[in-house]
Amino acid sequence: MLEARGLREVFREVTLYAPASAARQALASFTRALPEVKMVGPYNVLDVAMFITGQFGLPSEMTELARLGLSDLGWMGYFVPGETGVSSAGFLTVGGSAALLHTAATRPENQGQGGQSALILRRLQEGLAQGCEHFLVDVEAGQDNPSRRNLERLGFRPVFEVPFYTAAEPAD
Repeated sequence: MLEARGLREVFREVTLYAPASAARQALASFTRALPEVKMVGPYNVLDVAMFITGQFGLPSEMTELARLGLSDLGWMGYFVPGETGVSSAGFLTVGGSAALLHTAATRPENQGQGGQSALILRRLQEGLAQGCEHFLVDVEAGQDNPSRRNLERLGFRPVFEVPFYTAAEPAD
């Protein structure tokens, strides 16, 4: 019906949820050595903002929004340092008893080295320390998504999917 009106689905996101008990279990049971995770501070906020916007292919103007979120809007940022700068980064926003893990990325050449697992666990740890009982994250839908598999290994479960649409390109 939407296609008949000129709209087409371009991708889907799935929201994953984990209760605090799953977060505690993930932290207690993870035994693999992981890279060091550092908290974003005033000295590296711009580097992390530039890394995130670059990894998502966003226009440079979005770097200021990411920097503002990390410095003024209460987003907590974490990153894994690499040989050439930031190798992975992710944000956490806490609201009452709920935490949103968001805006995470890893350089393609650093994938498979545990950066995202380290970031997920660090953000769960921080959320628990702040009294969070509920953890949410959105990722691209599909069982073949490595981010989704990683989160599900750590106790997250899908709760719903959201399709995103765009206007279909006109036929020539």
